[in-house]
Amino acid sequence: MRRLLPILALLLLTPPGRAQDMPAARAFVQQLYAAYEHPSKAGGPDVLGKSAVRIFSPSLLQAIRRDQARTPTGDVPTLDGDPICDCQDPDGLHLVNLTVKPVDSTHASAQATLHFPGEQKPSIIALSLLATPAGWRVDDVATAETPSLRRLLR
Repeated sequence: MRRLLPILALLLLTPPGRAQDMPAARAFVQQLYAAYEHPSKAGGPDVLGKSAVRIFSPSLLQAIRRDQARTPTGDVPTLDGDPICDCQDPDGLHLVNLTVKPVDSTHASAQATLHFPGEQKPSIIALSLLATPAGWRVDDVATAETPSLRRLLR
């Protein structure tokens, strides 16, 4: 019994792991891309508008908003497209493949392979995910041209 008490105490004091939440992380990313594949009458996802708080982690959203605020009227901000699809026009976007893996107790990584009509080569988007009290959120985005959205916005 004496040997079990330290182990039980450690288990009780350790925050619950999020590895079991991989199905939720995968569902979050699938939902993101479903909005592109099946856009509403409003014209598809509004990832940089009203939907942003449900998509990005608070710190990444703060960096995006700071970039927008620093951009003079009439100029194009550093982030001049949709980071979730790495595109200007998501028409016809199709999620071909998705892998989601745990990184640690509050982070996961997702790799989405996207196909656009008329494109021979698929686009690959890597999403760093963060488990927040409100659910999974995108904490960084990496593409072939932009290895880190966070670094780009600094």
